[in-house]
Amino acid sequence: MSFISYRQYKKYMETKECPMCKNVLNRTEFYSNKVREGGINTYCKKCEAIYKRLNRDKNKKTYKKLSDKYYQKNKEEIKKRHRKWYDNNKLKVRAHDLVNYYLRKGRLIKNEVCELCGGVSRVAHHNDYNKPLEVMWLCDKCHNGLHFTKHTIG
Repeated sequence: MSFISYRQYKKYMETKECPMCKNVLNRTEFYSNKVREGGINTYCKKCEAIYKRLNRDKNKKTYKKLSDKYYQKNKEEIKKRHRKWYDNNKLKVRAHDLVNYYLRKGRLIKNEVCELCGGVSRVAHHNDYNKPLEVMWLCDKCHNGLHFTKHTIG
């Protein structure tokens, strides 16, 4: 049995190697998990996300069954939550509905290029829901980034 110094032990406890990507990362790069040794998950957050996405894609039928089962068990609660969201976001819903209506009628033209990065746009972003037809056409990445930082442009 070999002994290590306190300094080596402390460094060992602050970092961990992810067995998937082989990177030695700070403990904050791993999700906490009280069941696992050391109190953190085996894989880093990035590898964990990749693993979960691949697993979900590989087992779509199983996840669909689980989702349907959850919905059937919690139908009333889900409906209440959706109704509450709708009641709290009527202006947002109306703005989205108007954009879709005007797109179908050809009175609003979708810009195929993201106004921030030049990528392929997919989302109509509203800076102000009181002006439902004033939209910015953004790609998913820019739109998510804009909402994550809670900034408006224009």
